Amino acid sequence: MSFVRKKMVSLGLVLLMSFGLFSCYGSFSLTRRIYNWNGTLGNKYVNTVVFWALLIVPVYEITGVVDFWVLNTLEFWTGTNPMAMKKGETETQIVEKDGKIYRMVASKDRMDITVSEKEGNTVRKFTLLYDRETNTWNKVENGETIVLARMSEDGKMFALANEKI
Repeated sequence: MSFVRKKMVSLGLVLLMSFGLFSCYGSFSLTRRIYNWNGTLGNKYVNTVVFWALLIVPVYEITGVVDFWVLNTLEFWTGTNPMAMKKGETETQIVEKDGKIYRMVASKDRMDITVSEKEGNTVRKFTLLYDRETNTWNKVENGETIVLARMSEDGKMFALANEKI
């Protein structure tokens, strides 16, 4: 197989996996929040300057990637985007797979997950929390917090981490 043909096949597989495993069509709630915040800063001139600054920095690009890969995927598979929910709203999804029952309760910036056996015995319980101060998604289980995802210090990249807090 020629080099160009291998590249085309690889690109095709990546695109197929991207469309099959992840959903880019979603509410893009994080990006919309930044955009709406920008609209509250002043007149159209101030908003335009801030908009361009956020494009150059690249805030919109980062939030778009986070929305695309994380939040919209959560929204696709669970039906709810935790960033898009209002305070006090919840949505519950129950999934049964391989003899286990997964109960997921989503609320604003939070998802509580309980894994049980069909008989009702709880096997595992943990929470996914979004921390707005540190811009991290964290898993809290048995009193231990692990950072799952974090914005890099330079603000240019979304990085997966595995840090204990």
